[in-house]
Amino acid sequence: MLSDIDVLGLLVQADESVKDRQACQLYPTGGGMAWVGCSGWPDEVELPSGNQMDDMDHLGWIRITGYVGDFGRKFAVTTEGRDEWARQLERQAHVPGRVDLSWDSAKPVLREIYERYQEAGAPEAGVALSFVLSDEDSTRQKSAIIRELFRDGQLEEAEFATDQSITARPTPKAMQILAGWPSCAAEDALNELVRAVEGEIEATTDQAKRSKLIAVRDGIASAGRDVVLAYFEKKVMGL
Repeated sequence: MLSDIDVLGLLVQADESVKDRQACQLYPTGGGMAWVGCSGWPDEVELPSGNQMDDMDHLGWIRITGYVGDFGRKFAVTTEGRDEWARQLERQAHVPGRVDLSWDSAKPVLREIYERYQEAGAPEAGVALSFVLSDEDSTRQKSAIIRELFRDGQLEEAEFATDQSITARPTPKAMQILAGWPSCAAEDALNELVRAVEGEIEATTDQAKRSKLIAVRDGIASAGRDVVLAYFEKKVMGL
C-alpha cells in the first residue's frame, strides 16, 4: 500500500499532466475501486482506500466534498497538499554536504533580512527572501541558515517551502538581537544577580565586605541597572 505522501504525489502529478486541478472521484465498483473524472493516475499503481483519503483530508492535503457509499470519495487536492508535495520533493532532492550553521554565519543573514524588512516599511506579509538567495555560490549555505532561523523562532510568517518564493519577517526574538529590544532572559539574569548579592549580604559577618556588597546591590538597583541590563542582554543573545 502506498504511503499518504506517495498518494499525494501521484495526485499532484495527475493534475499537472492535464494542466488543471481535477475534482476526482474514487468510486466503488463490483470489482473494487475505480477513478471517475481523474486522469493521469498510473494504471499499474494500486488505488488508495477511502480511509486513506480521510487521513489526507485530516492532514489538509485534500478536501473531501462528498461520499459515495462507505468507500467512495469525491475530493480535490488543496494548496496545502501541493505545498507539502513541493517540500517532499525538496527533501528528496537534498544532496548531503557540509554547511556552516555557526552564529557568526547566521547573524549576517538575519541582519540582511532585517535591514530589507525596515527598508520595506515592516510589511505585515514580510519580505521575499529571493534577494538573500540570489547568489548561486551561497544559496545552499543561506538556505540552510534560513531554515534554522525559522526553527529557532528568529523568522516567522511562512513555512520554509520553495526557497525562492518564501517571505519572512523578524520575530521579537530577532528584534532583541538586532534592534536592542529588551530581553526577558536578561531581566531574569539581572534579578538573579541581585538576589545572589542580597544572599551574600545576609550570610556575611564581615562588616567591610557587607558594606561593599550593599553598595553593589544599591548601584545595580539604581543608576547602574541600565548598564548591567544592557550587558546581560548582549550576553544572552551571544553578542
